Amino acid sequence: MTDDHRERDEEKWLFYALIGYCVTRYQSVEDYLETVFAAAIGVEREKSNAIYRVARGLEAKLDMITAAFIGADDGHAAKWDRLCGRIAAAASARNRIAHASPVFHGGVHTVMLGENEVVSVTQTEPARMELHKTTKGGTMVWTVSTLREESQRSRELFLHLVGFVMELEGKPVGEHLRGG
Repeated sequence: MTDDHRERDEEKWLFYALIGYCVTRYQSVEDYLETVFAAAIGVEREKSNAIYRVARGLEAKLDMITAAFIGADDGHAAKWDRLCGRIAAAASARNRIAHASPVFHGGVHTVMLGENEVVSVTQTEPARMELHKTTKGGTMVWTVSTLREESQRSRELFLHLVGFVMELEGKPVGEHLRGG
């Protein structure tokens, strides 16, 4: 296998791995919402879990957590509102990524022609993988770079949710867990 083929294979594996990271890292966020609800409602975990599991769908779960902040500390309620918006945006990105189609671009080549013959062929843009999702608003395109950014956003959101729960529970929160 040539180095060129090996590089293309590595790029392809990275591309698909990043799609997986985006989907599974978001799922970690959604799975952790039950813990956020338990901390927000402030009752024993068995009871909060039983209440939380009644909700179906992300919107109902977010509404339930929001309701748990009624009458709560204004700072916590405001932080939850910001986190809630980030969760909704991450869910939207996850859904688009999970239902998008991979597209391979072979790169751009320039062909130099002499008199009735090809003199040279030069690749002027490298081959690349992209993920495309067509919506009413147009086509969304993710590259290795933008998938990496989305994966990182979900990771940071998860860490900020962990920090938020620690804050709600009155525990010290490390700097890397702060945010909202």
